[in-house]
Amino acid sequence: MDTLVDQVGDAMGEHAGLAGSGAGDDEERAVLVDDGIATGSTALAAIDVLRRRGASRVVLAVPVAPREAVAALGPAADEVVTVQTPRLFMAIGQFYDDFSQTGDDEVATLLAERSEGSADVT
Repeated sequence: MDTLVDQVGDAMGEHAGLAGSGAGDDEERAVLVDDGIATGSTALAAIDVLRRRGASRVVLAVPVAPREAVAALGPAADEVVTVQTPRLFMAIGQFYDDFSQTGDDEVATLLAERSEGSADVT
């Protein structure tokens, strides 16, 4: 049976690219974005995958996460950015009007459109 790190790595596939800093150094940086964190276990596994792929700096950015999860992820990520860390946290979905899943194909299409400059971002 695969470990969570293996499962996350497989799910990330080729979507997990690393970017140089552009400052002429060899540092590889990654920004990991998620729709929210509940326990932090999947985010921790994703950070591990990015480190194994060579990321020297990992910033985790989420709109909402419980305070305990942010504190637990602090040592793994170089920076954790959250919009909300509510006292009462039951589930990520409680903070969304529509928490339906966005499929990989739709995400890939949106990213491709954006990289071509054809997406209308408002």
